[in-house]
Amino acid sequence: MDHAPHHGHSHGHHHAPGAPHPAAALPQSLLRLPALARLAGAAALSAVMWVAVIMAMH
Repeated sequence: MDHAPHHGHSHGHHHAPGAPHPAAALPQSLLRLPALARLAGAAALSAVMWVAVIMAMH
């Protein structure tokens, strides 16, 4: 199978051969969230875990 640069179908590259790849969007990271949002998430996760423990003990 011939995989020359111009072989009739695209592999998803949409930039010139000499140009760098375009920047990809960064996924949302926990470290990028504000401190208050991280604290709220940790408190919510802790509450869910405590509910699971209490339900398991009954």
